[in-house]
Amino acid sequence: MPGCGLARVKWGASVNDEKGLSPEQQYYEDDRIWATDFEADSDEAARFSLIQETIPDDTRSLVDVGCGNGDFLKRIAGNYERVCGVDRSAAALRHVITEKYLASAADLPFGDREFDTVCCLEVIEHLPVAIFPNVLRELARVAAKHIVISVPYDEDTRADLVTCPSCYCSFNRNYHLRRFDEHAFRRLFDNVDGEFRVQVVNTVGEAVHPVGLATVKRLISPLRRPRLPEGAVCPQCGTSAKSGQIQAESMHRISTDASGTFGARRFLPKVRKPRWIVGHFVRDTE
Repeated sequence: MPGCGLARVKWGASVNDEKGLSPEQQYYEDDRIWATDFEADSDEAARFSLIQETIPDDTRSLVDVGCGNGDFLKRIAGNYERVCGVDRSAAALRHVITEKYLASAADLPFGDREFDTVCCLEVIEHLPVAIFPNVLRELARVAAKHIVISVPYDEDTRADLVTCPSCYCSFNRNYHLRRFDEHAFRRLFDNVDGEFRVQVVNTVGEAVHPVGLATVKRLISPLRRPRLPEGAVCPQCGTSAKSGQIQAESMHRISTDASGTFGARRFLPKVRKPRWIVGHFVRDTE
C-alpha cells in the first residue's frame, strides 16, 4: 500500500503467557492504560470533536471497533438509538458503559450491515499484515452506510523504534506497524470489494517531528546498551521496563522523549504536521 511503512518486528512469533496471551496482548490488559480520561489532552478532545462532527446525520446505530476504555462512546452515548463498543482487551471493556463485546476486529460478532455507522479510531495502524485486510473487510461488512476512520497522520514510525535489551528485537514503542499519508488513507477501501469510497477527509491536532531523528537514533544505537522506555513491553520476548504510572499519552504519543538520542532531538530542525487524519467513507450504492 503506498505511503505505508512497516516496523521491523515479527508479530505473533512471541512467547505467550499461561493465559495464552502474547506479550503485546498482555500490555493492553494493563488496567493503568485505560483508567484515564483521554479528553484531558486538548488535542485528543479536538480529535473526538472532529470525529463526532464527521458522523453522518442519518446515523441511528453505531459501533466503535477497538473502542478502548469507551471515552468516545461515553461522549456520544445519548445521541443514537444503539451505541456499542468492541475491543479485544477485557481490561479496556471494564470501563465501557454502553453495550459492549469482547472480540477481535478481524472477526466481529455482528450481522451484515448491522450498524448504520462503524467507527474505528486509532486502531488500524496497530494491525499486522496477517489481519489488516480482514479487518477492513469486517468493517465494510458490518457497516450499512458509513465508516469513520482516524489514524496518526504521516508519522515517522522509525523515529519511535526501540530495541529490546534481552532479544534485540526492534519495535515501535507505540506498537504502530504502518504509516498513512493522505494518499494511502484515501485508498483504504479500494481493494475491499469496491463498496466504499472516501467522502470527507480532515486533519486535526499538531505534532512536532524532529527531522532526521530516525537516522540519529540508528547511528547512536551501536554506542549504547538498548533500554526500553517506561511501560513498553517487547512483543517478541515479553521483556518490559520497570513500570510506574503509565500515562494516557503513551497510547498516541508522537516521539515525545529523547530515548536513545542523548538529547540530540533538541538540536534537530523541526517540522510541524497535523497529528491525526480523520475520514468518512460511504457505501457506494450506484
